[in-house]
Amino acid sequence: MPRSPLDYAAPRGLLAGLYDEFLGSDGNIRPHWREIAAYFERLGPGEITRRWNHARKILRDNGVAYQVGMPDAEDATRSWELNPIPLRIPGSDWALIEPAVRQRARLLNAALNDLYGKQDLIRESLIPPALVFGSSSYLLPCVGVPVPHDARLVMYAVDLARSPDGSWWVISDSTQAPAGAGYALENRVVLSRVFPEIFQTARIARLGGFFRQMKTALEALNPRPGLPPTVVMLTPGRLSETYFEHAYLTRQLGFTLVEGQDLVVRNDTVYIRTLQGLQRVDVILRHVDDDYCDPLELRDESLLGVPGLMNAIRAGSVTLANSLGSGLVQSPALPAFLPKICERLLGEKLRMPSIASWWCGQSREQQYVLRNLHGLKVKASFDFPGDRPDPDADPKRLRAAIQARPEFVTGQEIVRLSQCPDFIGGRLRPFSVVLRVFAVRNGDDYLVMPGGLTRVADEESSHGVLMRNDGGTKDTWVDLAEAEPANHAAGPASETELRRVTPGVTSRIADSLFWFGRYIERCEFSARMARAVREGLLNQQGWLELSDFRPVLRTLEHFGQYQPRASTASQTTLDRELIRQMLDRESSGSLAAIVDRLRDVISSVRDQVTTDTWRIANQLPDLIAQGERNESDFDLNALILHISALNGVLTENMTHGSAWRFMELGRRIERATYSARLVAEALTARRDAASTLFDVLLDVFDAVITYRQKYAVVRRDAVLDLLLGDESNPRALATQLSLLLEDLLSLPREHADTFKLPEERLALRVLSDVRLLDVAQLEAHHLTTVENSMLDLSAQISRRFFTHLHTSSLGRDVATTMLPDTV
Repeated sequence: MPRSPLDYAAPRGLLAGLYDEFLGSDGNIRPHWREIAAYFERLGPGEITRRWNHARKILRDNGVAYQVGMPDAEDATRSWELNPIPLRIPGSDWALIEPAVRQRARLLNAALNDLYGKQDLIRESLIPPALVFGSSSYLLPCVGVPVPHDARLVMYAVDLARSPDGSWWVISDSTQAPAGAGYALENRVVLSRVFPEIFQTARIARLGGFFRQMKTALEALNPRPGLPPTVVMLTPGRLSETYFEHAYLTRQLGFTLVEGQDLVVRNDTVYIRTLQGLQRVDVILRHVDDDYCDPLELRDESLLGVPGLMNAIRAGSVTLANSLGSGLVQSPALPAFLPKICERLLGEKLRMPSIASWWCGQSREQQYVLRNLHGLKVKASFDFPGDRPDPDADPKRLRAAIQARPEFVTGQEIVRLSQCPDFIGGRLRPFSVVLRVFAVRNGDDYLVMPGGLTRVADEESSHGVLMRNDGGTKDTWVDLAEAEPANHAAGPASETELRRVTPGVTSRIADSLFWFGRYIERCEFSARMARAVREGLLNQQGWLELSDFRPVLRTLEHFGQYQPRASTASQTTLDRELIRQMLDRESSGSLAAIVDRLRDVISSVRDQVTTDTWRIANQLPDLIAQGERNESDFDLNALILHISALNGVLTENMTHGSAWRFMELGRRIERATYSARLVAEALTARRDAASTLFDVLLDVFDAVITYRQKYAVVRRDAVLDLLLGDESNPRALATQLSLLLEDLLSLPREHADTFKLPEERLALRVLSDVRLLDVAQLEAHHLTTVENSMLDLSAQISRRFFTHLHTSSLGRDVATTMLPDTV
């Protein structure tokens, strides 16, 4: 095969002006970049831009984001930025990185076992006592508590950087709840979709083996050998910075995503609190900080943990990954002591150095930091609340603070990082990069992900890049030949127990799905009413009168979605005012506000819905934003189509278990409520039997074709019968009540006999009343009674299934008080 001119030539065109990562000392492209450089050169800036935009759309549709603030903040959620140019790591470099990361994981795991056990490192003066006992991350309740297989670190991550001379350095360790592996996998999936050709030819190590080993490692922690383990991931909730990853990984690994309120400790055993009863938990993969995990023995104000969890850990009935207290070895002061600790615990030299660190708790090191403040990065030694030196203070104040509390400060060398090209503005530009590498427990050793999460920043902020600092990310490619050593293969797959019963659903999930269904229907019914009014007002044939829409407008007003104005007497001003109010996010009943709540609630149950469901729901805010930019572009038809598609995938793709039943209950209650109110408002209009008002009702109920198939002329009684009592019509009120009763009777119950519960009797009574309605004698108050009964039914369902929740699943702010490991 002929070689590309780019194989040896100096860069030109798209590649001109690059240095560091792409280019060698001779000015030519480095060997491990030649294939990639040639590929992107062939694509050219235009095609790269097109594919990159497609990648960004995929990420947005998949909801890949990073939570950086409160949901109502303007920039609360940051879109995930993936640059199209990967970081390529040659085999020679990976041959140094992979064993060094494995060694470091073993070392820190051994150090934790010692510090929470015999404490030989302290007695032998290999680590200062103040660096351990002075840290809030050292949890006294965990001292002496054994950990299965001594595996305190099941998951481990380390941030690496390379200096321009090619040397690799450790910047920081992540040992408490390492984040980012899920984002790295999503980066790879997206990039392989938009640049498939290069993945077919380049020898790029795959990531799947790492995640298979993650699943195997967690299941191996089962405290009940021989029984299939129940593994859950404990998340702070949807306000967590990395909630996307929590939901993403639970789907990938087949685990259950839970919050603290979903778990309960009984007799020193952890259970999931489901509507079907208590289900035992064997292993918890946590993404909640150490001291927030048990409010009884650790941080008492925490609402994120599980009361009594420490007792269950002591009893050995549950295993946590990573073990509580593992955040101790994340301190930036520790690397200064690791070389000697490594020789003592492992009998080996430390393979990869950390950036130089000076802990000010030692006199000589303190003096060095004070003399060199201008040339060092000053960090807090501990994640300790309360009074401590501020690293960002001016030098004079910082100097005084260090002298007052020296043990709280660590100085670190500022290193210049190597750079990698980013594609920005149609050309390649160099940026500093930091590589996060992940390792998972594999027997007594660790398996390293052949790749990682590469983060990008400018040189000034490159010393510890965080996503909240606006950095982007890259996929990380490792040469296949060096990435998969044979002695690190995953163990044999365990036999799968066949099940046809859907696992129990927690009250929190049931509550969220119930409101998910209500918001879906509220959004659709509101949009259909607004569309009927708008299209009727703009109809040029003039066969509809403004008064025909009054019942629809009064219905919207009743539900707080429209407020009549004195200035809306004409059809043109009414149309403009209706759309303006529908798009007003400050109004709690507006269509925009409903879509926002729908988006929020689906975020809280993301692990319960399919990817297609999420993608459709995630596009709804874009349709609202389009109208906010230009009201004339607000497309109600597109919104209704998206809601119809959402209902379709939920009906066809979601398992029809208890979770689905709660969502359906919400939909049926909401549709019955709106239907009863709208028809009641129409009856108060007292129009003649052939009024065009009933054409409007048929339009809102999407029943025009159904009616025309049965009747030739629009008549009052025929319309009312079709919309209320005809159960062959899927949108009829009686149909909603019939399906609602079916869903109620299918929910978990204590009694074998039906109609024992108040909500079941209420639903049956309302259904019977609607079936017996005489449309010729129908009055508005009959339907008002139905509407009120739906409100009572909703309250009864909430009391039966949701009232034990100590915090609301919607709008829970407490999660932002605890920020787990940052990406």
